[in-house]
Amino acid sequence: MKAEKILRYSTPAQNWNEALPLGNGRIGAMMYSGAVSDRIRLNEDTLWSGHPDPDARPFDSSALPEIRRLLSEKKYAEAQSAISAAKPNAHSQGYLPAGDILIDIANADSDPVNFTRTLDLESAVLEDSFTLPPRLNGAKPIYRAGETVPGRHVRRRSFLSAPDQVLVYRVDLDTTTPIRIALNTDFRSEIRADGLDIVADCVCPTVANKYENDLHYEEESIRYRIAVRIIPDKGNWYAAGSSVWLAECSGGFTLLAAIATSFAGYDKMPVAQGAEYKNRAVEILDAASKYTFDELLARHTADYRELFDRVSLELGDAPDADIPDRLANPTNDPALAALLFDYGRYLLISCSRPGTQPANLQGIWNDMPIAPWHSNYTMNINTQMNYWPAEVCGLGECHEPLLRMVHELASRGNSMGLRGWCSWHNSDLWRYSLPSTKGVQHGFWLMGGFWSCRHLWEHYLYTQDTQFLRQSYPVFTAALDFLADWMVEDANGYLTTSPSTSPENSFLVDGQRCSACTGSAMDLSIIRELCENTRRAAAILGEDFSAYEEMANKIKPLALGSDGRLLEWGEELPEAEPGHRHVSHLYGVYPSDILRPGDPLYDGALASLNYRMANGGGHTGWSNAWIACLFARFMDGDRAHGHILNMFARSLYPNFFDAHPPFQIDGNFGITAAIAEMLLQSREENGLWVLDILPALPSAWKTGSVRGLRARGGFTVSITWDETKSEVLVENPLNLPYKTVRHHG
Repeated sequence: MKAEKILRYSTPAQNWNEALPLGNGRIGAMMYSGAVSDRIRLNEDTLWSGHPDPDARPFDSSALPEIRRLLSEKKYAEAQSAISAAKPNAHSQGYLPAGDILIDIANADSDPVNFTRTLDLESAVLEDSFTLPPRLNGAKPIYRAGETVPGRHVRRRSFLSAPDQVLVYRVDLDTTTPIRIALNTDFRSEIRADGLDIVADCVCPTVANKYENDLHYEEESIRYRIAVRIIPDKGNWYAAGSSVWLAECSGGFTLLAAIATSFAGYDKMPVAQGAEYKNRAVEILDAASKYTFDELLARHTADYRELFDRVSLELGDAPDADIPDRLANPTNDPALAALLFDYGRYLLISCSRPGTQPANLQGIWNDMPIAPWHSNYTMNINTQMNYWPAEVCGLGECHEPLLRMVHELASRGNSMGLRGWCSWHNSDLWRYSLPSTKGVQHGFWLMGGFWSCRHLWEHYLYTQDTQFLRQSYPVFTAALDFLADWMVEDANGYLTTSPSTSPENSFLVDGQRCSACTGSAMDLSIIRELCENTRRAAAILGEDFSAYEEMANKIKPLALGSDGRLLEWGEELPEAEPGHRHVSHLYGVYPSDILRPGDPLYDGALASLNYRMANGGGHTGWSNAWIACLFARFMDGDRAHGHILNMFARSLYPNFFDAHPPFQIDGNFGITAAIAEMLLQSREENGLWVLDILPALPSAWKTGSVRGLRARGGFTVSITWDETKSEVLVENPLNLPYKTVRHHG
């Protein structure tokens, strides 16, 4: 039996972590589904503070010789202090909320009964319904669940349309009901109602700084307009100030909302070179208003389902229960894992479409004017994890915003006076590519762009699109140009990075925490992979790789410690936090695959993972998801499944959003990737594509089916299994040589 792909609740949302997300790639909405008073919290993916010219100085490169000398002498604390002194106390810009639509039912004097709200992942439509019973002799009536209730019956359906670029909010009423609709924003704005339209013209702050808790405005910052149109079925209405009153709304009404901004490009000043946005918002409303609600719904559903229906996962029947109840009892509910997998796909479709901005730390859903970590692009894991499920889940189009951002970051070059380009650990709408904060543990890491280059390569592997690869090749070679200038020779003649860090982790020297080192496993793994991928790309495209051959062959190899673990910092140094949330040194196993079975380093990586787990690792949502991916790659299905159960137990909010805590969306995408990895893995070996079928199937998933997963080489794979056998269908549109390796049945 096919399980419902529906998130179901029996109460309205009381807070952000209970509200349900809608999105069309560019616009996001958090739907509270309040009964008497409803709230819709809006976002738009180009609403950021700042502009393309940050008031920040670059890293002081003149300090590098002294820093490198200190590191070569293992004076780690002194080197760390020198790095911090050479770093600016700068920050990326922040992602901002747009505002709220508020819908109030007037003269409602009773609590709702028979309330239900659902988010259907197959249609991306939110629906809620309830009844407002009349008071009896001034007292609140009491009704049993499911009992027919007299009063006002209300049904609401909402979606965010990509074809028409509007939020659509439909209310059906069976009695004449007074309704008030208003707009509210967090920033400087002018809000006015005119007829059945409400318009808010707003100014983003130039600075929205978490570290100083400061909002302030200057001339150059993004402007935007929210335009709302109410289309009543019939009844009387009037505008008052910034609100529209439907005084006698009969039958219901449709609300449309559009947002347009002055953002004209990551390298364009948003006022002096900004785009026209006021007329554009109204034009979007005018175009959408030509369609009926049913027509808008059909256009939206057809567009969304073309993406969502490419993949389907079934792991058994789902219990007839609300999501909070299912989250409390996940052990015997394998269908809940399938729902979590589908939710990740839903979120990616909803927050990342061709031409939009990439998904940030919160996708496109941010509640706060000053968001945690500025809701930016954190490129030492989080930004990349957002896109781990894109290709394998058949959503290559949704990968496009990140792939484009890598090209845009490359166009920024670098601030070190070297050839080529690099990107540090934070970025934003303006493609910020400078170091952030004075802290070395978090802020000194300039491999974020080079990690992201693997996404360009992965897109090629899944699509075999040589034209795309040719466009990406200069990004690869420019990255290698920077690395050729950045790396230094060690005492053994190997090329290594100095200074280096292993993102956000630290080691102990004489009881003091230090992060600065030379040649972290993370750095060297990323560089080795980039060299190998560029070499392979050159062979495919007929390009000359010889200028980089010597560098590629001299990269310092990874090493094992005396206990057999993969060394994180290139030498044996005691971890300050043995259970640290980052597992950066295991990059070569997942998301990369430069470490494979049969390699002692692969075994050392597993030993390192086991050690991290024994010391409490995986305690944040995204870290738990990364570990699930690693255990899937190590072909240990039950341990990977254990981390899915961990997500249910401690890393999901009631609305299924990932809890870092607070909310970060990367864990949602990471766990979706892990589930896909448990079912299908793919790689190239000596010109032959290898498809691993059910490589990490956990014992809890006794029967199931998955349709439409993608494999590297352009394959589409569908699998059905039970306790004794599996059936596999492979579509091979490019007629490439391959073999399947079955790990079950």
